[in-house]
Amino acid sequence: MHVSIDVGSNTVRLLIAEFEQNQLIPRHYGRVITRLGGRYSSDKGLASDAMERTLVALEDFNAQLSGLSLCSLRVVGTEVVRKAGNRHHFIAEIKRRCGFDLEVLTGEEEASLSALGALAVLKPHPSQALIFDLGGGSLELILYRFGKVLWRHSQPLGVVALSEQYPDALARATVIAQHVLQVQDLLRRGGLIQLIVADQVQLVGTAGTVTTLAAIVLGMDVYQGELVNNTCLQYGQLLELQSSLAKMSLAERRQVKGIESGREDLILPGLEIILELMKVCHKRSFKVCDSGLLEGVILDRFV
Repeated sequence: MHVSIDVGSNTVRLLIAEFEQNQLIPRHYGRVITRLGGRYSSDKGLASDAMERTLVALEDFNAQLSGLSLCSLRVVGTEVVRKAGNRHHFIAEIKRRCGFDLEVLTGEEEASLSALGALAVLKPHPSQALIFDLGGGSLELILYRFGKVLWRHSQPLGVVALSEQYPDALARATVIAQHVLQVQDLLRRGGLIQLIVADQVQLVGTAGTVTTLAAIVLGMDVYQGELVNNTCLQYGQLLELQSSLAKMSLAERRQVKGIESGREDLILPGLEIILELMKVCHKRSFKVCDSGLLEGVILDRFV
């Protein structure tokens, strides 16, 4: 068995899988929303209660692994751990309480691994794609073209920080626009913007906000990742959803099919980021992948 654990800014996830005949075969998924990035402070770093929630989830994952014969185990941390001044304390506590060695990925590494996981389930396999991984702490972007990663970038724009720091929709829109314009400027300077807006380049999204949007559109009572994979979401469809969600209270959003508890305050900021990204990329739709970083961490051993 191969195991990957993703210690994200919003969700801690576990994948136990086998690799047979050049395919990753999932045997067990686990996920807990711990909001590790909640109440993050640039001065103090990770909040003590957020670390404790995450450590408890990791202890539970460790218990689930007891007795399994493991070929590999890789535990990775992303944006909020990358930037936290107290990350060394958190990493030491993970080691002490769970025995896990947490590997803090760079933004570029996170982007590449997310793309690897997403591409594994896309049907048909695209020859050219701009893949985005929208997490709790950052937005990863990967330009894939004819079997190679042509460009990758990590932007510090995530749904947890955005939701907590900018509850006002107008202020949030300004911040999102500034970040996306920075990405657009990078693409222009790299001579890639014309390539990305071309019809042949497919826009692909992965991670919690993206899969939640697909689950809402599909009206899922119980989340099913295999049905979410390759769902195509339209720009107009998402605009209507944005308008609908904006009128709801958090309590009302919790009742919407497809929104799991703990995402009701994140789904609208995430949707706003995606819509802005679609405008810059001139895309009227994008394809959804349930597979991403968690799967890519394991697949990286075999490529």
